[in-house]
Amino acid sequence: MISNILLIQVNSSNTEFAIQSFVKLVSDQVILAVTAGTIVGILIMLYTPLHEFLKLAPLSWEQMLLAIGIACVAVLWYEVVKFFNQVLRKKI
Repeated sequence: MISNILLIQVNSSNTEFAIQSFVKLVSDQVILAVTAGTIVGILIMLYTPLHEFLKLAPLSWEQMLLAIGIACVAVLWYEVVKFFNQVLRKKI
């Protein structure tokens, strides 16, 4: 789910970097609501009594940071590709 949130930012443009897209999309109330809703949903599923019904185990802070780190690496590598494409376009 965290990767999907990041994918929205990365895939919103093939030429702009994710941070630039994020700055533009901050004012978009729909994206903001979906992102916040997803994060709140994850927290509710993992850290309320609902986790027992869903048979999920709450993550420790270390596990949560590891999951976020893996999601970032799995998605943000494309930012490097965008950077090199931008550099190559400027050379041509």
